[in-house]
Amino acid sequence: MVWASTLGLHGAAWVVAALGMGARDGRRGRAAAMEMIPALLVTNTIVERVVKGYFRRRRPFITLVRAMVIGRKPGSWSFPSGHSACSFACASALAGRYKGAAGVFYALASLVGFSRVYLGHHYPMDVLSGATLGTVISRLVVQGVRKLRRRK
Repeated sequence: MVWASTLGLHGAAWVVAALGMGARDGRRGRAAAMEMIPALLVTNTIVERVVKGYFRRRRPFITLVRAMVIGRKPGSWSFPSGHSACSFACASALAGRYKGAAGVFYALASLVGFSRVYLGHHYPMDVLSGATLGTVISRLVVQGVRKLRRRK
């Protein structure tokens, strides 16, 4: 599960995948990358810099006396899950260009979210909230990017 959690760390693995698709898949891959990367950056900024600071929810291993943690203990706030938000933002953006692979993208994002609870880093509601925020923000950013690209 540690590797699944690492997949979602600030979306780095998603960016590598999107850049690979851009190189391999021509125009469609480049369009997917050009939509996904801004969606990821905006989602990460909003969740990590604004929302977490507002709610300031403690992690399960701090609040619950016997909560087990696997791996390094994160130092930031718990709500919402940034890993989940970034992963679902990327999955949503890529699914817009690769409809046939949407299930795979969302399955990978779900695995990242599950790993965060499994490792003891988040409560389930942190992950669900992150997934929802990431999806909504991504869809809004992708719409904005598409409008800007049409104007050119």
